Amino acid sequence: MEPLSVLAATAAAVFAKRAVEEAAAGTAKTLPAAAGRLVDWVRQLGQRNREAAAAVVMVEADPADPARVDLLGKTLGAGAARDPGVASELRALVEAARQAGAVSSSSGGAHVHGNVTGGQVTLVGRDQYNLGR
Repeated sequence: MEPLSVLAATAAAVFAKRAVEEAAAGTAKTLPAAAGRLVDWVRQLGQRNREAAAAVVMVEADPADPARVDLLGKTLGAGAARDPGVASELRALVEAARQAGAVSSSSGGAHVHGNVTGGQVTLVGRDQYNLGR
């Protein structure tokens, strides 16, 4: 079983990917429905939790900022560590997004796939994310 921190980082990367897409007016959406459900879940979690809400707003304001994406991942991971229900939902949603081909992850991080053009974000360190814009 993957650590919650990896699952949370994956969720944050998918969320940032969608935020990049939404910011690029007229760009075709490339994430599958399963990834959309994960993004919706992150937003709903932000409605129930102040820390998650702040992290969501920060990523939505600048989804290309790797520090903001990392903060969202850490916030999601902390929430999942405190609440087994959140952890279970996170696992199921990330696995569904993975099965749909939206993400792949390894023990060192998450990689989000898609065909949005215009820019790229890369976090280097323990986790690496490549997000198009």
